[in-house]
Amino acid sequence: AHRLTLTLGLPHRLDSPRVDQATAPYPGRWTHHFQLSSPTELDSQLLSWVREAYDFAQAKGKRR
Repeated sequence: AHRLTLTLGLPHRLDSPRVDQATAPYPGRWTHHFQLSSPTELDSQLLSWVREAYDFAQAKGKRR
């Protein structure tokens, strides 16, 4: 089976069974890994986390 790993950085830990692995490489940042095997997994919940990760990355870049 083919799988795609999606990795998102967020300011908090997601409490979801969809998260394959979550780590906190430093305070205020959580890295989440998702294993995707079907396009149907790209649903509104996952896309909302992608948007949140994008916004987090943009805000982080502006703090420099």
